[in-house]
Formats: sequence, C-alpha cells, structure tokens
Amino acid sequence: MLDSTHQWLMTLRPMSQLVRMFVVPEIDRRVAAGTLTEADLPFQIFQFRWIQGGGQNIIELNDEVKLLAKVKTTRAIAAGEPLTLADFDPNECYLEGPVVDGKPAGFFLSRSTFLNFMNVFDFTPNVPQDGPSGPLEPRPIRYPIAEIAQAESALEAMRPIEKYRQLCDANWPPGPAYYPAVLWQAHSDPASVTQPAFSDTVAAVYSQSYLEGRLDFWSETTFCGDRFAYVKKAIDEHLEGDYVSAIYILVPQFEGIIKDDLTTAAGAHRYRIESCVEDLKNLVLSRKILMFPRAVLDIIFTFIADGSFLAETTDIRDPAVEVTRHGIAHGRFVGFENRNIALKYIVLLDALAYVMLHDKLLAGTL
Repeated sequence: MLDSTHQWLMTLRPMSQLVRMFVVPEIDRRVAAGTLTEADLPFQIFQFRWIQGGGQNIIELNDEVKLLAKVKTTRAIAAGEPLTLADFDPNECYLEGPVVDGKPAGFFLSRSTFLNFMNVFDFTPNVPQDGPSGPLEPRPIRYPIAEIAQAESALEAMRPIEKYRQLCDANWPPGPAYYPAVLWQAHSDPASVTQPAFSDTVAAVYSQSYLEGRLDFWSETTFCGDRFAYVKKAIDEHLEGDYVSAIYILVPQFEGIIKDDLTTAAGAHRYRIESCVEDLKNLVLSRKILMFPRAVLDIIFTFIADGSFLAETTDIRDPAVEVTRHGIAHGRFVGFENRNIALKYIVLLDALAYVMLHDKLLAGTL
C-alpha cells in the first residue's frame, strides 16, 4: 500500500510544484494580456508541458501541446497516411522531446485521462555538454499510446459524467473509485444501478485493498488531520462488518473535516455545515485553474449540498438507502444500519477527499 501511495505522490507532488511555479503565473499572464478573461477562470487543464530551453521557460496548455513520437510500424506507411493502433507496435512508441532554437530542450509533461494523471519528463538536454564524458545521449522515453487511446475510447463510449449523475439519482454517492469498473457496469447495463446486486459492484472496487490504500494516502497527506484515527476506526469497523459502529463513528466527522480544512485555508469557518459546504466549493473554485474535471467536482458538491446528506430528516424516505447527516447526528433513525449504507458513507468520504486533494494540489500542501 505504501508503495502505491508513494508512486501516486511522486506523480502529484512534482505536478503541484510546477503548476504553482509556472502554470498559474502563465494563466495570470494570459489574463493580463487579454487572451483569457476572469470569466474563463478557473481554467480547466487536462495537460500542460513546461519546456526549458534557450534560456526561457515555455508553458503549453491543453491543445497547445503538440507531441511527436517515433513508432515501429507493422506495414509500409505512406507520408501523410493516418495511423491506427493496428499499424504499429504500441510497445515501440517513444516520445520525442521539444526543440527550442533548433536545439533539444528539457521538458516536463503532465497529462490526465479523466481522473488519472501521468507525468513524463526529460531534462538531459539541459545538462552541460562539454564534460569529460562528452554529450549525453538522449534516452528513449516510452509513451503508452495504446493505454491512452483505449482509455479515451472507453470514456467516449461510457460517457462518465452522465453515468455519475445516474448513480447519484440511484442514491449512490459519486465516488472516484467508480472509474472505470462501476461506470462501465452502469454503461453496459443501465438498469442494474437500481438492483440490489449493484452494491456488490461498488463493494468490489471499495475493497479492503482499496480502502487500506486510501488510509495510507490520507495519512501521508494529513487528510482529516487529528480526525484520521476516527476515519481509520470507522473503515476498520466497516471491513469487520460492524456497520453500526462504522456509521456512527464516521458521519459526525464530515462536518469536522470540512471545518478544519476551511480553518486551515481561511483562518475561520461558519457555524452551519450547509454554509461550510458552500464555502468549501467557493474555495476550490477560487483557484485559477482546475486540474480535475469541473463536472465531477460539481456533481460531488451537488450530491453533498442538495441531496439527502444535508436534507432534513422529514425529507428522508429510507435511511437504509439514503445517506443522511442529520438523521445520524440527532439519532432520528434506528434499525437502518447495513453494509450498503455504511459503504455509501465511505464512498462519500472518498468523494470529499477527492475535492480536498484538488485544493491541496493547488495550495501546495500535499
């Protein structure tokens, strides 16, 4: 689990630093130049490339990033002819670095595929070339073009934002781990999301291995601060089948986690949880850029703010199906505790952590 956490942080932390050092100032420069307006903010970024060469820093955003690669083809290809994955060996695809003033330049590329990130970099062109060993030979950088193409093809087919909304309508909180397996199930069999067996699909991705990995990651990144012991206890009780304990330990921590985060970021928080959720959303959207899909963030906030979680207890039809903070905090319901409802609270916690991860990324507090 720790290896997985460290690998993920090795992706996020360098990206966080470079975003704050180069991407955000570039957004400010473009707003000042009039090529972006305040209405364009926060600016959605799905990829950026920092190029360092010729004594300058160049920032390319989204479609400005034009990648070149060398591939080994499986047949003769005429110049200008379009290629498919079948026309080359995907294991023999190597990224070409950028060129500045006719010379190879160092670069850092960060690219996302929906909820996942990938970093590729090579700064060997910036190493002094007059040493005793002579110039460094460029290293081949394998580019996983097949995996990227397949992921984008699957996303186009499943329409994940639509599926997230469908799951929310079926009282399933919008969990990050739904991508891709749960979303694909909802795509393949839309009627299944309202069937009892669908909970097994969710439980399979929110497995013991996944949840232990989340705990490792949250511990390393100090998510929920001093409340981590309560979160861990709730997840441990869930995994052991004590759903009553899991629910009653976890649910009160949502308010505390949000208020603690607002206090850290802004020095204070408002009294009502509804106001704090609004303030958290405003905080996230006050950043100059969005590195995670805006639609997913909106769905998470909509579920928390406008769904059953903050609803009055009189509006809850079935506490064994709908997540409800007030019902738990005020002891309104009894006999509703089951695996599925405990699982839903944990999924919602994961969604909240996803939102807060985005803010930590941009605030430099990972």
